[in-house]
Amino acid sequence: MSDGFGKRYIDRQFEALANKYGGCKDAFDIGNEYDIKTEVRKTVELIERTIQASCQNARYQKLPYPEVTIHAYELDNYQIQRDCMYVLRVIQDGVPYEYLINRRSSSDKLIVFNNGAIAEGNISVPVFQRYSWAKVLKTSSVFCMDPTLYLSGFLQVGWGIGKNDNYYLENSSLILKKIIAKMGIQLEDTVIYGTSAGGYLSIIMGIYLKGAKVVADNAQLDVRNWIFKDALSSVLTFSFDNIGDALKYPERFSVVDAFEKHHYVPKIYLHVNLCSVADNSTQLVPFLKGAETMSSIKGYQNIEVILHYEPKKGHNGLDMEEAIGFLYGILGES
Repeated sequence: MSDGFGKRYIDRQFEALANKYGGCKDAFDIGNEYDIKTEVRKTVELIERTIQASCQNARYQKLPYPEVTIHAYELDNYQIQRDCMYVLRVIQDGVPYEYLINRRSSSDKLIVFNNGAIAEGNISVPVFQRYSWAKVLKTSSVFCMDPTLYLSGFLQVGWGIGKNDNYYLENSSLILKKIIAKMGIQLEDTVIYGTSAGGYLSIIMGIYLKGAKVVADNAQLDVRNWIFKDALSSVLTFSFDNIGDALKYPERFSVVDAFEKHHYVPKIYLHVNLCSVADNSTQLVPFLKGAETMSSIKGYQNIEVILHYEPKKGHNGLDMEEAIGFLYGILGES
């Protein structure tokens, strides 16, 4: 696979990107330690350390929660359980869409979580990052699994791309929309949260869950530009029988293209660490330039870019306490 068309294509794209946006680092010049090449290397090393830690923790072992499996056509008559954590698996066209649900009777506010990169391996059970937060949260919560990861044990991230013309992230979002309605929670009382690839999933999900707000931290905004090239190469290889078909679906790879396709921009709080030059140069700057050219948007909510200066964190996201505090503020929770 390393010598296949997908990787060669991404390598050429990345080289062109480096030439095109290399000068952007001057706009975020915070010292020689944070030049783009250094930051790319540090970011890749950080992701690899995170993945190794996940392997050591066996994060992808089955969680000790009950599971309920239904088909999509049964969802209309299904009752969401309250005051217990459990996995709801909804089968649609043979694909499992899985959600770890904690519907608290005491709260009609909801936080939805999406995964970032996970441990590499033959994923056979759903992975729900940050699931332990549910015990701390006062609000209801739903943790989402991207079934794209089931396509191959080589995938560490899937961005919801799906298989050929079957767009898993769209399907998952529409199923989740029904689940939230059955939970008796308004989309206006819902916030969707994720970091890195999870931030990308959350932003796209916010397009389908109109009214919900999105908090994304150091998110990918155009996965075609993501510096971890092998990750995208793998997704292209396993998501499309013909890699060239990916060109037909730019909205699956770019939030700007997704905004344009659906004529809608959700309310987004975009956290960015100025000390993650890889994110700034390859994601934020191209995103802002692309957003300037959007012409077909009919429903537009404000995008707030919240800048941090945290040299030690780099691509790492907010701490749990910081993230929960911010999410509570969005939901009006004290």
